[in-house]
Amino acid sequence: MTSLNIPDADLGDGYACGKDGRVYEIIMDDTGKRLWINADDGSAVARFNTKSGVDIHNTASDQLNGAPECLWCTHGQPDYNTWLNFVAVVQEQFGLRLPINSINVQLLRANIESTI
Repeated sequence: MTSLNIPDADLGDGYACGKDGRVYEIIMDDTGKRLWINADDGSAVARFNTKSGVDIHNTASDQLNGAPECLWCTHGQPDYNTWLNFVAVVQEQFGLRLPINSINVQLLRANIESTI
């Protein structure tokens, strides 16, 4: 596992300050296939997996206050456009600007090319 540092929001050691001053931990695997984002309340709020899809959730704290669990989830192998949407939703929901190369985008481009 590798910590990901976010430009303009980096707190060091894979932590970043996001929307509303919340602190998030951003972790990716060493192969560039998976990325996780954990919120300061300990809940996993985002996951991108180049093989099995996407999960973006409200924090557990927000769910206890009445928010729904799922913000956007997919099942199945994502393509490059799904990755771009994931990056946009993470920025909108959590205020984190993920670098496009946070995962191995070559794995996703292959998905796009095979569908053209």
